[in-house]
Amino acid sequence: NVITRITCPSELFRLMQVGNILNRHGVVWTVYITYLMSSRMDRVMSFQEPFSLEIVAACINNLKPSVVELLCPHSDRVYDLISNCGYTEYPFNYEDLETYDYICYPDKGAAERYMYLVEDQSKILTCTKVRDPQTGQLSGFQVSNPEVYTGEGKSICVIDDLCDGGGTFIGIAQKLREL
Repeated sequence: NVITRITCPSELFRLMQVGNILNRHGVVWTVYITYLMSSRMDRVMSFQEPFSLEIVAACINNLKPSVVELLCPHSDRVYDLISNCGYTEYPFNYEDLETYDYICYPDKGAAERYMYLVEDQSKILTCTKVRDPQTGQLSGFQVSNPEVYTGEGKSICVIDDLCDGGGTFIGIAQKLREL
């Protein structure tokens, strides 16, 4: 088994080198990817940009691992693009969610993916943000339903479906503090 994260082209190239060595020696191998570069780019946003996830997937497929396991991929589109691809949920005790006063989903994607985790929908805070497709910069953070929050000192668990650099958590935390 090869365990890796692919956050940049040099890490992808390193996996390609390892795969080349294993394949030349006839080793049947699997790869477990804890973070996949370009996973957010699950479609082409503008004619002038590449379909980055498709490029990364082609590199992985070319290595011919017997199984590819992804830790919480951003989009189901990876299953269409990466051969023999499976999904591994982040190791989190979901029963602990009941100990928080509120659960916060920082965007529509996280809410759609994880809404089922919380039975008491009255304790859910939902948020929005704006991402500039050209620069990736985040702005416009808002709590969509601030009326749900009832007071200071309450514990809030923020659940997102992808964390690149933490910008979403920083922006949402600022808005939650303002409540």
